[in-house]
Amino acid sequence: MAAAEKAVLRRRIRAGFPGETVRQQESAALCRYVMQWEPYRRAQTVGAYMPLRMEADVTPIIRGVLECGKTLA
Repeated sequence: MAAAEKAVLRRRIRAGFPGETVRQQESAALCRYVMQWEPYRRAQTVGAYMPLRMEADVTPIIRGVLECGKTLA
């Protein structure tokens, strides 16, 4: 695939993502849900990822894991 084709494809993909405000709202709702979820609350080890720009921001979960003394993977 040529560079120009990749650029067009990337623009199309980005156009389908929600705006930053929507991403922040949905990320916050996701984090609240996960942190209240019983399997999360019982877990001693939690796996997480550092989000890229257009992914759900799970850094509040990561902070919560570390503050509670859980193991972060």
